[in-house]
Amino acid sequence: MNYLTDGSGLISIRSKELRLRLLDRTKIENERTWWQILNTVVPIVLVLIFGLILAFLRKRKYAGRGDGKVE
Repeated sequence: MNYLTDGSGLISIRSKELRLRLLDRTKIENERTWWQILNTVVPIVLVLIFGLILAFLRKRKYAGRGDGKVE
C-alpha cells in the first residue's frame, strides 16, 4: 500500500518549515468599522430585495384582469 501513496513525496512535505503569517494589526483597526457595517447592512438589504421581488411576483400572479370577473 505504501507504494501507492508515494511515501518519498510525503517525507519531503513533512520536513518543510511552517511559517505563521500573522495579521496586520493596524490594518485590522483601520478596517474594523467598515467590515462591521458591511456585515450588518448587506444581509438586511439582501432580505429586503428578496422580499420585494417575492411581493412583486405574488402581486403579478394573483392580480386579476381588472374587469371584476372571477377566473
